[in-house]
Amino acid sequence: KNYTFRPEKLHFWFCQLYKMSESIKTNIPDQWVAYFSHIEDHPANILMNLALADLAPIDNLKELVLFTIQTLSADENGLFTAEEESKVLHSIQEEIIEAIEKKNGITAGIVMSNGFMNMFLYVKRSERIEELFRTVMSVHPEHSYNVNVLIDKEWNTYFNLLYPSKYELQTIENQSVLFQLDQDGDDFSKEREVDHFIYFPTEEGREQFIRKVETLGYKVALKETVDHGNSYHFALQISRLNNVMPSEINEYTWELVTLGNDYGAKYDGWGCCPQNSR
Repeated sequence: KNYTFRPEKLHFWFCQLYKMSESIKTNIPDQWVAYFSHIEDHPANILMNLALADLAPIDNLKELVLFTIQTLSADENGLFTAEEESKVLHSIQEEIIEAIEKKNGITAGIVMSNGFMNMFLYVKRSERIEELFRTVMSVHPEHSYNVNVLIDKEWNTYFNLLYPSKYELQTIENQSVLFQLDQDGDDFSKEREVDHFIYFPTEEGREQFIRKVETLGYKVALKETVDHGNSYHFALQISRLNNVMPSEINEYTWELVTLGNDYGAKYDGWGCCPQNSR
């Protein structure tokens, strides 16, 4: 199933993302990212700390606390709430994150799906954890909530539910570039030369890839040999005239990722000059 991410939702969600990332002050590395997926056939809006993948599983944080709130104003997709409720949910998130940090726990991710907001929190010990949530929710009696505690020593929930797939990772990168373009007043619908950067482990693989993408309308902008301290020594820059509407940029970057897989390539992103909407 596909869910089309409207540009105005993109802008709102990234604003919420940056507010959230600024509110999390710990000694643990953080790289908060947002993306869309599906969980049990329901569209899901996932916000998670990507940087934890390099640390997990963290030995002393083996208990997973799942805090769930039923929202009151979710849209027909179960993903977004009315602005007033969004502010309340954000306030609840901040209070819980602060409280969990005081217990030396970590917020791994937040998922909005099917009309529910779910927070995934890893802690050392979960005793008296429900008291923490009762305190936070005592000033929000209009929202019903539930708390579940699971043993998750290997952080399977983080890696199997929260962590993005290869294509979702690319979507995250796409959203980041789109956000910056949006800040510059870009009109996503306007066509412009879009450059793509790919690295290959072999020169032959690069040449075969070029022959394939030329049939799709791409032209070669640059070929060079580089030494980045890894096995991807054969660099390629290609370009094509495209718009950068979110659904379309996802489609053609995913296509390049898939084509590159055949040659062991690493797709390294895209860029373009902003096309001002005024």
